[in-house]
Parts: sequence; structure tokens; C-alpha cells
Amino acid sequence: MRNIIGGNTSTRNLWLADQMMNIFMDNKAWLYTLPPLVSGVIFTYLRLLQDHVRPNLKEFGEKEVTFVIQLIRERFSDVLTLGRDFIRLLQAVARIPEIEELWQEMLLSPSTLDPTFSGLEQIMKTRTPSKFLVSRITPSMEKKLEVST
Repeated sequence: MRNIIGGNTSTRNLWLADQMMNIFMDNKAWLYTLPPLVSGVIFTYLRLLQDHVRPNLKEFGEKEVTFVIQLIRERFSDVLTLGRDFIRLLQAVARIPEIEELWQEMLLSPSTLDPTFSGLEQIMKTRTPSKFLVSRITPSMEKKLEVST
């Protein structure tokens, strides 16, 4: 997943994002046995939605929205580990109707998503673990950063 580049809508990058999503959708039972991976997938695809909900990528973006919303709703306990950057990512795509609906649910009836979820304040008090932030840096960029430090 680290090779899927945010902000890049090239054919190769879209193909990779789509193939990875297909693997996760086809192997959902396996994915759900790995909560850190579920969290990472949600984090990655929420970031990618910012680039993929454009008119020229409509079909692709709709598929991603459906996938991410399903993951979030079915595995909200894994979302809670993402911390405040989850909120930042949601804000960036808040105008998507399905995301807007999720926002309303988070604000007005948070316990319907997860019995332990008390509201946005709970997530905002949680720092995003660095492993999720690092997961959005490509391996080649990580090498460049290591050399420069």
C-alpha cells in the first residue's frame, strides 16, 4: 500500500490502488483478523479519496467511497486507533454524501457506530500513531529522507 502515491492520478497508480482494494474486498474475512491493517487501509483510502472523487474518476471514486464507508461502519473500533488525523482526513472529503452521512452519525449518535465511541472529542484526544503517518510515505521517499537526516 505504501507504493500507492497520494496526489498521483496516473494510470499506474490508479491501477495499483484498485488492485489492492480488490484484494482487500475479496479477502475481507482475512483483513478483519488484522485490526492494524484495517486501520491502515482506512487511513490510506481516505487519503486517496481526496484525489479520486473527481468527475473524470467518478466510477473509481464511487467504488472507493463504498469500500471505505463499509470498512468504517463494520470496523469502527479500528478507526478509534487512528486518532485525530482520521478527523482531518474525513474533513477533506466531507462533501461526499456518504461521508457527510457518517459525519452526522458521529456527531448526533456516536454509539451507533461503536458502543465505546462517545464522540469526536474521544478521537481528537488521541494522537495518530506515527506508523500511519509513515505509511503514506513511499519507500523511495523514505530513503531520500533517511539520506538527508
